[in-house]
This record gives sequence, structure tokens and C-alpha cells, in this order.
Amino acid sequence: MVERTLTVRVARIRRETPEILSFELAHPWGRDLPGFEAGAHIDVKMPGGFARQYSLARAPGMDGAAGRYLIGVKREGASRGGSASMHERVREGDLLPISAPRNTFPVQADGRRHLLLAGGIGMTPLLAMAQHLARRGADFTLCVFARSREHLAFADALAAPELAPHVRLHLDDGASVNEKIDLQALLREHADGTHLYMCGPAGFM
Repeated sequence: MVERTLTVRVARIRRETPEILSFELAHPWGRDLPGFEAGAHIDVKMPGGFARQYSLARAPGMDGAAGRYLIGVKREGASRGGSASMHERVREGDLLPISAPRNTFPVQADGRRHLLLAGGIGMTPLLAMAQHLARRGADFTLCVFARSREHLAFADALAAPELAPHVRLHLDDGASVNEKIDLQALLREHADGTHLYMCGPAGFM
């Protein structure tokens, strides 16, 4: 089967943290891009001949951006060129080839409760999942682990009224008990029917 290739326009680039940029991708002629489910990712082909996979960081139709995709790209210190290309060479208005979305990390609809653990840039697929679950009125908690508030990506989305009551935040430099999560204690609270989703750097996982 031949994989479908799409061309998208970089509609907006926003700095989320000192290391992370978000890219909003739109159809070049204003049409809707193909639909997807929370947890999906796309392949992005970028200047320099690099190709990388990025999770879609927003549930379909959120924030009045129907038919657009949102990704987050962390500039890796040991980058072989992919993240560096996105940060240094891609600009608003540029056209990029991407794959159609595909999902190997879906939300399981039969879960009674959902516990989402996101470390750093690993928040991207879990943010879309949390938005999807909030719209369904599901029982879920999104735990976000970051070094500091300065390193917290997509802070506006996390503070949205429909999501904020479900978010628990752990900041490595947090001064208050409300900014710390005891991970071992959290994972001991495994109620029947709870589904666990995790995404983040290798050390976090």
C-alpha cells in the first residue's frame, strides 16, 4: 500500500519553552486536513532531507482549529539534524510534506478511568487524549512532569477550563506540595478498570 503524502502550510510557529516550538499546520488552500483520533502522529519531511515522527498535540476540532494539526518539536542537544532543521530552517508560510495521520497509541474506550503520565515533550499525544476524554466526560487524570514552569509546554491548553480540573502538575523545582507528585504512591492507586498511558524521555519512562 502506497502511503499518502500531504502538503501543508506552516500557519503558525509559537515558542512554548526555551527548547520547544509548536507548529500549527494547515491545508495550503484552506481546506480541512484529513481527520484523526487522539494519540495519532504524522511523519514530517523537513529541509535537509530529514524525516521525523511527531504526535498531534491537539484533539480534533479543539480551539476552533478544525482541520488543522498541531505538533511540538523539542530542540535536542544531540540532534542529528531533524529538530535543528525544524527550529532553524522552517518559517511561517513554508510548505512541508507530511504523511497522513496514523495511530498506534489510541485511547481505549472501554477504560473506566484513565491515568495519563506525561514527561516533558511526551505531553504532546497525551494532551490530545486528555482533551478528547474531557469532551467525552470521562474519568481521567493528566499528570504532567516538567523541570519548571518555564519548561512547561502548552501551558495555555493545560489551564483551559475543561482540562484544568483534571491536571496534576509536578515541577522539579516546585516549592509547594501541590507542585510535587509521588510517582510510586500514585501508581499504587490502581483502581479496577484504570488504563495507564505514558509518554516521555527514556529516563522518565
